[in-house]
Amino acid sequence: MRNDWGKVYTSKWFGGSLVSSKAPTCLLLKDDFTKSYFGYEAEDRYADLTSDENHHNYYFFQRFKMIIHGKSDAQHKRCYDIKGKTLEAGHVFTRYIKCLKDSMFQNVESVFPGIRDDDIEYVLTVPAIFGENSKMFLIEASVKAGIKMENLTIALEPEAASIYCQYLKFAKEDTSSPALGVVKPGTKYMVVDLGGGTADITVHKKCEDNTLEVVLVSGCPSGGKAVDDQFIQFLSELVGRDAWDNFNGMHRRISGNHKKF
Repeated sequence: MRNDWGKVYTSKWFGGSLVSSKAPTCLLLKDDFTKSYFGYEAEDRYADLTSDENHHNYYFFQRFKMIIHGKSDAQHKRCYDIKGKTLEAGHVFTRYIKCLKDSMFQNVESVFPGIRDDDIEYVLTVPAIFGENSKMFLIEASVKAGIKMENLTIALEPEAASIYCQYLKFAKEDTSSPALGVVKPGTKYMVVDLGGGTADITVHKKCEDNTLEVVLVSGCPSGGKAVDDQFIQFLSELVGRDAWDNFNGMHRRISGNHKKF
């Protein structure tokens, strides 16, 4: 294997007819903890289980990352699944990280047979607004998921993106020609990370000695999920909670039956 960090490979996730480089934050977990699935596979399997009325002994969690944000101890927080059942946040995050790790290792091993887990450096990115309690919670969940502490690095998402931007190529201001060099000393730029859970902003200036002068990273829990939640709340209030819950259940059953055909 050659050390060429500039070559970045991402997984392709398949959800029905959709192909994406990102998987939804979903975890399907049997209540005896013998089976767990994540991403589109979790969504598809839960739809199948729902259509056959076999979903009652499963947890199905969605968009749970931000549950550990805040001043209170994340270890004592619980995640609510789609039916209102709860489970310790530590167990949910550990299972999800393990699913990600196992999927990643399987893909890498298919390309590099014989690779060992100790050959891999794991970088877990977190929103800028996460405090030390949230970071420690994720570290502990990662270790429980099978990642060794010495192979794990925690990185702030906007800072990781900013460092990568150091090596992106930009066009000259006086021409439309593309890609003419990396970020040069004196360049100021802003990275705005509008994610699902948070909106994070960082500003950097490239100094003459190639170090970065950083304006304090800021952010807020106002990502795309916040927009979705407000829209769902609006629809729920418009048609009534019972009608909305019935619609959701019917949609999952129809989706499950559709996949069978």
